[in-house]
Formats: sequence, structure tokens, C-alpha cells
Amino acid sequence: MKGVFTKLGSMTKRGPSADGAEPRNERTSSQTGAPLNLVEREVMKLKAAEDARKTREARLAGLKPYCLDTTIVEALSTGSESLEDKLAVFKLLKSCRLQNIALAAFVKEKTPDLPFLQALRSQKLIDEHCFAYTELFDANGVDLPGQDLPFGLAKMIQFGIQNAILECDLAATYINWEKYSAEDFCALVESRCRWVAANLYAGRAQAPAAWLNLRDFAAAMQSAPARVLSLVEHAAKMDPAYRPRGIIVSETAAGHFPHEAAPCVASVRFVMEACGWVDGALLVHGAAGTGLAHATVLECLASGCSGVVATLAEEVEPGSSSAANALLDWGNLARLGNKHVAEAFDLGALRGAAREVAAVVERSRQAALEAAAKAAEAKAAGVDGGRGSGGSAPKLAHVEPLTSSPPKPHAHPHEAHKQPLIPGHA
Repeated sequence: MKGVFTKLGSMTKRGPSADGAEPRNERTSSQTGAPLNLVEREVMKLKAAEDARKTREARLAGLKPYCLDTTIVEALSTGSESLEDKLAVFKLLKSCRLQNIALAAFVKEKTPDLPFLQALRSQKLIDEHCFAYTELFDANGVDLPGQDLPFGLAKMIQFGIQNAILECDLAATYINWEKYSAEDFCALVESRCRWVAANLYAGRAQAPAAWLNLRDFAAAMQSAPARVLSLVEHAAKMDPAYRPRGIIVSETAAGHFPHEAAPCVASVRFVMEACGWVDGALLVHGAAGTGLAHATVLECLASGCSGVVATLAEEVEPGSSSAANALLDWGNLARLGNKHVAEAFDLGALRGAAREVAAVVERSRQAALEAAAKAAEAKAAGVDGGRGSGGSAPKLAHVEPLTSSPPKPHAHPHEAHKQPLIPGHA
């Protein structure tokens, strides 16, 4: 560290002033060994900040960003959207060169649209670029993670979705961290990654892949940074045959400023590369609705992230966890001189697609409001689900319980794990 401070000290003794003039006074004070005066110190700070800005902008200009689109999962998940609208949006995303698309979230407080997934499956639209979110483990009524196969992974086999985004909560209060160590958590993550590699093969050229979504990254880096970085280190050292394809960091804290996210992301990237995981993707999921989302995304991209998790229909309600709009992120990168964005994505088509998605979102909201109003009117009139007027109650589609319900034995028997499970042959 002494050598570092010596080097930093030498940096203040050379170079022109920030305004381009010959710094006679600065040079004289440096030569005589006299301390810099107030103005000289501030000029040196500004010059250092300018050099840092140029370095960051050069990285942003040369970045080839990866994009995971979550429009269907985050913007079209109210249950009021028609099947036709969702299929149209899926095809629209593909036409705009957004190839990597999340189709479903088999997670807490989410009800996946099974008819939509069935339609995609029957039309053979699910390919190696499709993703789904799944819990790392289902709720089991105790404060320790369970080992049984989570509901989401079982459903991914059913629909042939080969890219699993494993939800990891590292600051969770529902886990007893006194009994469950970081090593235990890492071992569970590794077992899930092994399972994905062995069982989500769907007969395609590209192998299945696991991704780690650090769902509470912003909070965990404040309360348990060692636990977060230990997981990153463990993932980086896994066998490449089943190592995750990448890590997603969620910057969703409402009170988090962009400059606070930068050192956290830089630490994750440093650990990844120090352990030899140089090609690992690091995506940022910036939540809309706080006014800081796009600045935070740029800060994270400049600090080590290689792509984004984003939508084409931004949710602006404060406190929402929906991802920010990708179109604005690509526009910001293009303004900074990034040529790869225009080559990889059709920005003109994205603008039109964003308007169409926004129209679908608005229609679904109106449909939800109308349904709620009709339900309120029926209740006020004493009609309970259609039975008050002599009619029969509508039949509800059966939906299997998710993680908030008592667990069902979704795990396959131990002997079934010996051979890879292929959709349709499980």
C-alpha cells in the first residue's frame, strides 16, 4: 500500500493544468516541495475525475452488451392479457433481434401463464434462447432451505425451457444464517447447476445453462458482502461443464444511488476474473420507478457489467421491481459512441415495438379494472360468483401451488436422477 500512495503522490507533481495553460505556479510549488494551495488541489481533483470519466466512457463505447428481455414476465403478467396479445409480443420481440427472452417466472407471488407456455410449446417457438425464473428451493415451513427439486425446474422440463435463472436471496431473513452457512448455500447452488446441466437438455445444439440471479444484491452487499462474494467465488471455480453462464445483479433498492452500485459491481467482476471466470456474463437488472434506473445501469456497465436485464414497457410505479426500459439504455450507449448497439439491435424497430407493448399493457390494465368493477357491482348486488342469480359458479383452472403454499412432492425420485430427463420422456 505504501507504494500505491507514493505513486498517487507522484501523480500530483506532473502534467498540465485542466485549462490547458502552463501551470507555472504548480510547477514551482512542486519543485520547491511546498504544499499545493487550495485551488491547485481542487484542479488536481478535477483532472483525476476527468481522466476517470474518459476511461468509463471508453469502456461504454466499446461494450457489446448482452440483453435478457423480461417484457413478458414483468410487463405482461397481470393475468388480464389475452393469449393472442402475448404471442404477438413474443414474435415482436424476436423480430427486433431480442433473442434472449424470459418466458415465465415460477417464483413467489407469481402465477405463470400455463396456456401461453403450452401455446409456445405446441407451435415450437421455445428454443435455446428462452429462459425461465425458478426459486432455488421451495418454501418448506422451516428456516432452512430444502433439498427437493423446486416447482420451477420441474415445469421447465415439461415445457422444454433449457435456461434456468436460479433466484438467490443472500440477505434473506427467512433463512437462519446461524445454522445455514455460506458454504451450505454454495453447495446447494452447485447441486442445482449440476441438475440443470444434466436434465434440461432438450435435444438442441446449445447446451442448457444456469444463471444466478442475486435477487437482493443491493441489500446483501450492505449487510452480508462476504456471503455474496463467497458465492461468486464458488460459482467461478465450478467445473465449466455445469458452471453458470452468468450472474444477474438486481439494483432495486429505492434509496441506492448509482455511485453506490459501482464498487459493488466492480467487486463481483474482480472476483470472477481473479478466479479465471473471464467469459462469465454479468448482467444488471435496474428497477424502474425511482428515477435512477438508467443512470444506475450505465454506472454498472461502466464498472464491470456486460449486459442488462430489461423490458420494452417500463413500469413507472415507485417501488416496482420491474426492469427499466432497454430502449433508453441502448440510446444512452449510442450517444456515448457505442456502435455495437445499432449493429446488434434494430433501434427503429424497438421504438415501434415499445409502443405496441405499451398498448397491450394499457389494454390489460383496462381489462383488469373493468373486471374489478364488475366484481364489485356483483358483490354489491348480492351476487356471489354467479350463484346468487341461480347460475352456476364458473370453473377455475387448476393451478398447482407455488412456493408460498405447502410443498408438494415435485422432486423426482432419486433413481430418476441417474439419467437425464428429456421433455416428453420424463
